[in-house]
Amino acid sequence: MLKKLRLILGSLTLLGFALLFLDLSPSKFLATHLDWLAQIQIVPAILSASFLILFVLLLLTLLLGRIYCSVLCPLGLTQDLLLNLLGKQKFTYLPNLKTLRLGILALLLLGLIFSLPPLIDLLDPYSHFGRIMSSIGKPLAIFIHNGLDALTFGHFNSL
Repeated sequence: MLKKLRLILGSLTLLGFALLFLDLSPSKFLATHLDWLAQIQIVPAILSASFLILFVLLLLTLLLGRIYCSVLCPLGLTQDLLLNLLGKQKFTYLPNLKTLRLGILALLLLGLIFSLPPLIDLLDPYSHFGRIMSSIGKPLAIFIHNGLDALTFGHFNSL
């Protein structure tokens, strides 16, 4: 039951993120109504000093495990989707790489303390998803829109 709920919530969240980044309308209607998804991401919350959001995310993670990666993180949701589309793959698990994880955390903290945007940007999954949507998703959405427009002989409003 929990797995189905996680999949449903994760799918809805991924759809929301895709609509947030792929809003091609002139009024940006979806982007203005889905901007709360950006506000509940870890790095944007840190940068805007939203300690309440950080506390809630930390509390949810402590209580429910990897809830952030499986329901709220757009990059984690994309990875889960791609793995499910590829079917069952045989993976070998590596031993716990504690020094690597602590090193990445130290880099992120150094970037936050010394205000180094390139370093923060390099480690932020939300910005990675945004780049994926900008470089792959948006051209694909425009191509599909223009294809549908051509099929219907211009009955849709063009962008």
